[in-house]
Amino acid sequence: MTHAILVEQDLADIFLPAAKLCNYVAAGKASWAPTFQTFADVLFAAFAVVWIPTRHGILPVIYYSIWTEAEEGLVSGGCSCGSGTELAYNPSLNCLLDPSSWPQILLVYKVFLAIFQLLMVFWLRDIVAAVYKALVTGDLQAAEAASSQAGEELDAPKGKGKKKKDT
Repeated sequence: MTHAILVEQDLADIFLPAAKLCNYVAAGKASWAPTFQTFADVLFAAFAVVWIPTRHGILPVIYYSIWTEAEEGLVSGGCSCGSGTELAYNPSLNCLLDPSSWPQILLVYKVFLAIFQLLMVFWLRDIVAAVYKALVTGDLQAAEAASSQAGEELDAPKGKGKKKKDT
């Protein structure tokens, strides 16, 4: 299951760095900068199109599978430290986990995956805001700035950071 999560997570991560790279090139004053801004916009759109279904469609399916089938799969599939037919405690191969501890380890893993999914709900808000801003203004750089400001607003305490007028 861990490999499935890694593949699912990495799929969208191809597009965002490429979009940022094109955005940096487009910030220059070269004659071909508008072409790279177009590339940046297309790559950002591809990122959003891939990110939303993978993070909020595929990952919950993987998570459900882990929640319902992982313990049974570990017990029946074994681990690579043993003969492959059952969980093994084999200190000579650095397998120091006792098979009786697998349920607790899986529970911790499941809890951290649930926290990760909640974090992605917050990131979804930022991505939707950035996509909206990019569609309305047609400028990916403004969308990135709006996304950064949204995160900063969440971090700033209410009522602080505003200058008062001197009277």
